[in-house]
Amino acid sequence: MITLSKRLFSFTMLIICMVLMVRVQAATVEGATYTIISDNGFRDVKRSVDVRLDKKVSAEVLKTIALKLKNSELKKYERTFIAYYLPDMKVGAGAWATTHFDPELEVKILGLTADEEDKMARAAKSSSTDSVGIWMDDRPYAGATITIYRKNKKLYLESKYKDGSSSIEEMAESRTAVGTKLVEKGGNPHGEYFLLDKNGNLQAGGKNGIFLKYKKIK
Repeated sequence: MITLSKRLFSFTMLIICMVLMVRVQAATVEGATYTIISDNGFRDVKRSVDVRLDKKVSAEVLKTIALKLKNSELKKYERTFIAYYLPDMKVGAGAWATTHFDPELEVKILGLTADEEDKMARAAKSSSTDSVGIWMDDRPYAGATITIYRKNKKLYLESKYKDGSSSIEEMAESRTAVGTKLVEKGGNPHGEYFLLDKNGNLQAGGKNGIFLKYKKIK
């Protein structure tokens, strides 16, 4: 005979499995696939959701996803906070976009949009400089193209931001076992450097090692 405690245990396990299935299930909206990474609630006050996107989407698509997630709540919360991460982004280290119901819905794209990235990449590749390579820094609030080029036998690193501003630094280079290490001429006060590996990938490092990898566009 199945005891009451066994029935309760089986029912509890069923609920847990259903919740886990919902959390890992992918859904598609207008050609974009998203997956819930984590979904946590605090009483009826706050719900926090982390979502993985398979690609960049428009603000309208973010709004559609946000409303679907909001309407799927079994329990109603005063505020719902949703953060969106792109495929290679680390959760908790800054989201690409957010859709927060605080309590009204507000959509914010914190990184570069697909159109902004395309426009900046085309502008960087159209430059007449003798470039070693061009990469994209797509971190939230820091979107920029990074171009390394040579001029008059000197090596420079140029950063161009989406607001039109830019900066140029002359770089000193040295060979290492894993590639070419680049440091600002005169040194960096924080011990930070760039590493151009043997495959042409650009990374940023510091006293604790590599902390950022850039997306190569040329």
